[in-house]
Amino acid sequence: MQNIQLSIIVPVYNVEPFLRKCVHSLEQQDLAAEHYEVILVNDGSTDHSGEICTELAKQYENIKVIEQENQGLSAARNTGMDAARGKYMMFVDSDDYIETNAIGRVLEVAERNQAELCFFLAEAFNEHGSWPTARQPFAYDQVYTGEYITLHGMKVSSVWMNIYLSDFLRRIGLKFHKGLINEDIDFNMMLYPLAHRILFTDILVYHYNCSFSYPSLMRNKDVAKHRQTLLSTVEIVNDIFRYCETAPVSKAVKRLYRRRMRSLLVSSVLSAYRDHQYYDRAFLHTLLDRARGYHLYPIWGRTESWKTTLLLPFINLLRFL
Repeated sequence: MQNIQLSIIVPVYNVEPFLRKCVHSLEQQDLAAEHYEVILVNDGSTDHSGEICTELAKQYENIKVIEQENQGLSAARNTGMDAARGKYMMFVDSDDYIETNAIGRVLEVAERNQAELCFFLAEAFNEHGSWPTARQPFAYDQVYTGEYITLHGMKVSSVWMNIYLSDFLRRIGLKFHKGLINEDIDFNMMLYPLAHRILFTDILVYHYNCSFSYPSLMRNKDVAKHRQTLLSTVEIVNDIFRYCETAPVSKAVKRLYRRRMRSLLVSSVLSAYRDHQYYDRAFLHTLLDRARGYHLYPIWGRTESWKTTLLLPFINLLRFL
């Protein structure tokens, strides 16, 4: 295929009931098949997802299937990024789907404005209905810098909320941190301030399946999942603190990020201390030891709010329990 405008990267792991709907939606677009590719990264599925990938690749000429041993969502996304040939990249989770005839319009807007990131609208859905996801506090069809949006209320979103200019991603050299939960936060927080041309559109593109993923995560009984989420938070906090040491971003962004990470760490420690359904004292000390190993604990300095700042002496005393 020549002149590939977009690479759509779809990590696949045990999503047999949803995969066909997802991929069919990617193929029902206002863009000629030869101008975009769909990269299905089968991350060691143990159900029939791999067979469905093969079936779909025979049905649609612009589908590429990559098989790999199970390494997790971040690794599958990284594999797709390495294989992508499009001018832009887009990430789609394989239990979600996208709006018919929407991608071409987003690409046209992104191209016209030479955008490095171009955001679109999304809806969440479950068995009870659908509703809009949170809107960003910025005007549509106006170009912003990453530093501006970071300092003026940008809510860090999932990577499936926008398309990325491939050359921008490669120039930055950023990859997803393997093994994390909520790795989108880590990736996008480091990416946003480095962009010079960011655009928000009012085009509805994405439909997010939240039937059995976050926010239902905090209602399930998977103790290991809860614990891994908090441990991943410590990794994210460490990543962002290290980023603030070396990234070519302003002092104002670094100050904001450090305060935000301290607040996030405080919330995680409080969760481990309070919620005895999922966490015991041994896990609390595991969490604190992980943070201490990265020199993140005890926590010193201001947080995002005076309330969490006032909690710091109590949080720091928990290591003596």
